[in-house]
Amino acid sequence: MPSKVANWYWANSKRQIETVMDSENRPINPGTYFSRDEQPLRLMGKNVVITGASGGIGYWLTKQCLEQGAKVGGCYYKSIDRLLPLLEEYPENFEALRFNVGSATSVRRGLGSYLDRVASCDFLFHCAGLGGKPQYLIHGDPSVARHVIEVNLMGSVLVAQTVLKTMVRQRSGTIVNIGSIASSSPTPGVSAYAAAKGGIESLTRSVAVEYGRRGVRAYCLRLGPVNTGMIESLPVDAKIELARRMPDGQLLEPNSVATQILESLHGHFPGVPNGETIDFGGGYLQDVVGAVGSTSL
Repeated sequence: MPSKVANWYWANSKRQIETVMDSENRPINPGTYFSRDEQPLRLMGKNVVITGASGGIGYWLTKQCLEQGAKVGGCYYKSIDRLLPLLEEYPENFEALRFNVGSATSVRRGLGSYLDRVASCDFLFHCAGLGGKPQYLIHGDPSVARHVIEVNLMGSVLVAQTVLKTMVRQRSGTIVNIGSIASSSPTPGVSAYAAAKGGIESLTRSVAVEYGRRGVRAYCLRLGPVNTGMIESLPVDAKIELARRMPDGQLLEPNSVATQILESLHGHFPGVPNGETIDFGGGYLQDVVGAVGSTSL
């Protein structure tokens, strides 16, 4: 039974995370369809943590979670400007948290103190990441590679460690890590980033093994190239190559990716075992002949 048909949503009691209620707080029978404008607030009252909330996918996940009734703690680091309209629109449900995911002290002070106050966490979307300056490995600056790995991989470890304390205590919770097709099909010049994203996939499996019996679920989404600031920092020929590997020649858009993530989440990633990496590549072609020119890197 499909979770989505055209512009309609399917309320399936065997798949949904919680009972879907109508506007008068009455249970909706399985098999009921909704238009997009009538979509029920399926995250009403849930506590959600989103890192990278001021970035591409993180911002759109934050916005859509708030629209669905969630209480969101959104992490940002450099600038809060993009989040200000959401703070105005959802003053009761949204709190912006400033911390550096690559610093244990910063994560503990920013995220740890927030979780102590709200005392629960139903979902973590870990979207914070860093591409770094593209560089071939033999000529690369070790400090750049180290920073990329610290932010992407160690950041994932530190955030998961902090959130897990709450999830294990409540014996429930779902962690969604954002991976990358680079872990299995890297383009030249992204070795540190690819290694970090591969590590995130392994981390996700480890979380499921260690805490699955305590009610925690963990997934890693292996995304194709998404049109975010990280892509914008790449050389022109690298961006052309990434787009060329997509079936329609277009990069994925962050708002569409966020929508797909939440739609899949509402079905609880049906048929996907705990700890798995899920292909969200958008049809990315890994075997296209040709590579990024070495002159740009």
